[in-house]
Amino acid sequence: MHCLLFIFALLPLLVQSTTDLKYEFTHGLEGWGRATSSEMQASISHRGDQAWIDVEGSEPYVDSPFLNMTISPEQYLAIRYRHVGPSTSGKVSLTLEDNSQVEFYFRIAVESSWNIAHLHLEGKKREFVGKRIFQIRLFPGIQRVSHNSWEQSSAPDSGDGFQIDWIRLVRAPILHRVIGCNGVKYSNNDKFGEIHFSFGEPNNSYGNGKHYRTNWKRAERDEFAYALSFNCLRGGGENITIEGYNLGEGGVPATVLIDNVSCKHVTHDAHNPRERLTCITPPMSTDDTNEYHHQPSLIKVSNGKLPGLVGTSSILAYASIPPAPRNIFISNVASRSIDLTWNPGGKLWQRLTCTGFIIRWREISTLSWTNSMVVGNVTTTSMRGLASNTTYTFGISSLNENQTNPLWWNSLDLYGRRKILPGALEGPTAAVQGHTLLHDVNIPHFNSSSTQDYGAEMDSATKGPTDVYGREGHYGLSLLGSANIANCNSSYFCCDDYDNERGECLGHGSSLTCRTTGPSNKPFGIDREIGFVTVIANLSSYEWADWGMFNRRCGPSLRLTPSESRSSGAVWYQRQLEVGEGFDTVFSFEIANPSSRCVIYHWEP
Repeated sequence: MHCLLFIFALLPLLVQSTTDLKYEFTHGLEGWGRATSSEMQASISHRGDQAWIDVEGSEPYVDSPFLNMTISPEQYLAIRYRHVGPSTSGKVSLTLEDNSQVEFYFRIAVESSWNIAHLHLEGKKREFVGKRIFQIRLFPGIQRVSHNSWEQSSAPDSGDGFQIDWIRLVRAPILHRVIGCNGVKYSNNDKFGEIHFSFGEPNNSYGNGKHYRTNWKRAERDEFAYALSFNCLRGGGENITIEGYNLGEGGVPATVLIDNVSCKHVTHDAHNPRERLTCITPPMSTDDTNEYHHQPSLIKVSNGKLPGLVGTSSILAYASIPPAPRNIFISNVASRSIDLTWNPGGKLWQRLTCTGFIIRWREISTLSWTNSMVVGNVTTTSMRGLASNTTYTFGISSLNENQTNPLWWNSLDLYGRRKILPGALEGPTAAVQGHTLLHDVNIPHFNSSSTQDYGAEMDSATKGPTDVYGREGHYGLSLLGSANIANCNSSYFCCDDYDNERGECLGHGSSLTCRTTGPSNKPFGIDREIGFVTVIANLSSYEWADWGMFNRRCGPSLRLTPSESRSSGAVWYQRQLEVGEGFDTVFSFEIANPSSRCVIYHWEP
């Protein structure tokens, strides 16, 4: 029990240090090379805080003292040495807990200066992680034959020398999380098979439109084991936090590279220097054509004291070009405006980086774009100021802008419009065509048909930014008070298809007719009654068939009042029209049958 408690007490210490075992040879050989010189074919001695190996045969080696160390992820055996002799290859053999042998080769530098060899102990498939090491055997030179020229090595000769400054079991940086850019994905596995995120609901920011803004989830440090930061500013300058293990060996800050460009101002956390550091991102790396060539980017963290210990991970990505919108829909067509509705394109993470859209348009006969506007992160808007009876091509491109700038969110007008932000990334364009109407409302003459609600001239309708729903067309007139269609009054019955030469209504089954009914008691609202005029769909709707009653064509004028005193009338178009940006109305009128005498005179002194 005491032994178990002692082992558990050591575990936090191992996590807090990047060095698990070290031989500095400051005061001696520290248990290395206890076999005889004839067995080792070498002799080992302590000289000036170093271990010196003098080769005496063709297969020299020295053994470490007995160990009981567990191989950890990203663990290396690091040897600082210098060598004299013909051999260009060395070897380390580990004796594991089952007495099996595992061999690792390293290339010996021929220079006389100090070099550091790093041997990755976990194996190509991490098959040795968790195995226990009982002893290390170092071969300071070996003969090696290989089809790779750089692996070939001559056998050592007697008199060769191998000088060791130190030997360490150390762990390279392991990167788990990068946070700090606009977007962050969180997960509990390094493949990000399951991802956690949070973003806001659509915000009602202008008119009737929905303005989407992402509220990024900021997880607590230990809530998720892995984090990938994306949509980082291409110009750099963002303060990112890198978290993991073995990030430094104290005193000397780590070196951080993003796509081989230095991340500036590396600072280790004061309380957890080996598990957390911060730095300022560099500008995005580009190639000769100024095109971004890493997605995502590769982060390298090197141990400050042992630069050969490097941890890498692709858990950071700079802002990318957003995809084209999809499902562009034309609706609410009028003579001077068209509403556009669309969906953001791409995958979820691409849609979350979208901050707005740029819309361009031109007449179909024009080859290049003639007009443009920018809207926020909306999915519908109204195109205003168009020419009537004209076919247009509309192109919409997504924008990815600096989300730390509040202007992208706060500066929208009624239609969701705003200015584009500097440095915006524009994606490919998706296009659609639409044709404007000749008139919003066109009533060339007043007859029975002009009072009918035929609806929109074309299908497709949405609720636009200003609450106008549907396309313009013919929604009919409502007559109030004494107003009536000419030839449809107490003296005449009429039909729209009356033939003067034949003296009868044509198309008894289809011609619209009207007759007077008297004043309306409910001139407004859903249950309104239309006074004086009732339109009947066809002649067969009458209970009698005296076609001689219909002796006039309905219209073509509209009478607001008869030539009688104390009369009033009105007519109104029952559909709501968008007039916020101005409108033109053209009509003609005349005063007919003016009074020639005063019937009732009322005088008050």
